[in-house]
Amino acid sequence: MCDLELAWKTFDFHSENIAKLESDHLDNLNKLNVLLKKQVPATRHQKVNLVNKIIACCNKLESSYLKHVHCLNELIKIYTYRNLHGIAIPVEHITDIQFFNELKSVNATLIEEIKVYKSKIYEVLD
Repeated sequence: MCDLELAWKTFDFHSENIAKLESDHLDNLNKLNVLLKKQVPATRHQKVNLVNKIIACCNKLESSYLKHVHCLNELIKIYTYRNLHGIAIPVEHITDIQFFNELKSVNATLIEEIKVYKSKIYEVLD
């Protein structure tokens, strides 16, 4: 398997993992909303368990976003090298490097948002 193919497979793997983790995160947020809107207030134990679950999911998401950025950096290096040396990029993988840079920017924003979210989630316990 060539370096480009491996980089794309790794990128796809992390993209799928991120999609699953983001879905889990949304499920956790829905559970939190239900827990907080119950007529009978949630116990501290219920809140702590859910907050811990949310933090664990956020940590996995943050890690996955960082891995995604690493994959994007690898793709940028491979594309740049191939472009500089006149090595063809297979049709199915032709992508503008600017797209990779934009995705890196999105990931960086998501990482920062996750950090802020994690710092504020403990307010639920008050």
